[in-house]
Amino acid sequence: MLDSAGRGFGCHVIQSLTKRGTIETIDRLIHPINDYFFYILHRDTAMVSPIVKVDDKHLPLYRVVWIADLPHFCGEEDCQREGYYEIRLDVEDSVWTSSAERDEVLEALNRWCGDPRDDPDERPF
Repeated sequence: MLDSAGRGFGCHVIQSLTKRGTIETIDRLIHPINDYFFYILHRDTAMVSPIVKVDDKHLPLYRVVWIADLPHFCGEEDCQREGYYEIRLDVEDSVWTSSAERDEVLEALNRWCGDPRDDPDERPF
């Protein structure tokens, strides 16, 4: 319902309550409602932490250059990394991990950077 000035019914209620000096009551009622709707609208777009735990190290995701798709195999008898996946970091550094932790890092990267396969506007060149 609109009045002649184009205002809705809620405007009349707020004006009449303001005239009576109860604007504080309105603020106490409206602010929690606004906070709730802000949370509902933005809960899925919250910033995801750019740090993931690999083995016993907290690793910033921006340092990841690439992640191996296959486990390491070099054939040497004394190899300590056989069967582990390499996560290559900047400055010629690597972290070695199991397949489960490798998958967790891939998921964290997809959440942090976004997966281009999920973007319908992303087109190949």
